[in-house]
Amino acid sequence: LQGRRRRAAELPRRAPGRREYMWDGTDQNGRELSSGVYLDRVTCRSESGPATGSAGGWQLGGKISLVR
Repeated sequence: LQGRRRRAAELPRRAPGRREYMWDGTDQNGRELSSGVYLDRVTCRSESGPATGSAGGWQLGGKISLVR
């Protein structure tokens, strides 16, 4: 595990529902990354958090296998 960062993406606000995001295998500078296993994290923030008024949300992590 090398700890290199792949490209981060900020997606526009949308209504609740299922989403799909395609990654083109490049890093934040647009360079193609080599084959390997990459760790991914998706963070979703919600402005309508718990009753206390603080923002809620969730995170989901996983692995992506990139084969060239």
